[in-house]
Amino acid sequence: GAGIVSLDNGRFINIIKYHRLYFKGSAWLVLAVDKFKAAKEEGKDMGLAAGIARHAASIFKDSSKYIDKIPPSYKAAYTEKSNQAAKLDQMATEKAESVFFERIPKHDDPKIQFPDPKNFVKFDESIRAELEKVAIINEVLRHVVPPEVRKMQVELKTQIQNMIDQ
Repeated sequence: GAGIVSLDNGRFINIIKYHRLYFKGSAWLVLAVDKFKAAKEEGKDMGLAAGIARHAASIFKDSSKYIDKIPPSYKAAYTEKSNQAAKLDQMATEKAESVFFERIPKHDDPKIQFPDPKNFVKFDESIRAELEKVAIINEVLRHVVPPEVRKMQVELKTQIQNMIDQ
């Protein structure tokens, strides 16, 4: 409601809006980088890579309207990603037009399939053991944390995992 919009002179809501666009642009950029590499290796679909990169760059451009409205600490990450998207857009477009001679579709073209967001991140099985290790501090502090709190930790982990799995 009006409370959250006016919270901290609108700074909080602007940070949320910025992050929505930043992470959306980042996801499209990851997709564009993958498509660009595949197009170079396979010798086709550079137009698709250019279309995806163009869309990523446009999302970062849209998010620029929030940069002056949020803390300056966000600017470096934004600038880096925005420049990366713009550079990839330029490279892929040049290659699509002058080397591959392919048309550059818009991001909503049926040929461009955005991955299922639940499965967007590929898990590297080689780190599973490290992730499942009990932290040393847990062993040291296990007598300090009451058993009821430990039960709540397990319950919280279960609930979070259920939300992730949905």
